Amino acid sequence: MITFLKNNDTVNQTSYHDIFIEAYKFLNLNVPNNIKNINNKDIIKDIPPPTHIKIDVDGNELDVLNALHVYLNSSSLKYIHIEISVNFEAIDSILKNYKFKCIKSIGENYLYEK
Repeated sequence: MITFLKNNDTVNQTSYHDIFIEAYKFLNLNVPNNIKNINNKDIIKDIPPPTHIKIDVDGNELDVLNALHVYLNSSSLKYIHIEISVNFEAIDSILKNYKFKCIKSIGENYLYEK
């Protein structure tokens, strides 16, 4: 599992840059020398589309979804498990636009299926 954290995470002192470097190494991909942030298309273009995504980013879900638009369009992506604490309507609308349907929810945790 690869977990993406916000820059300057106070708990783990980890940056996006460090996480992407580790992700590329884990996937045995060449590490680009121009990694800057999660929105850089060069970062994710070589990573194969996942079948499941879990998102728990403490209120930054919209930013993550916007960065993952390439994967949200992928036919291989079937499930998204997302914790939504704010902006539920906007997040739900985005996921519906990508043909996802909420099939289960418990508290702030939602499971969407395509």
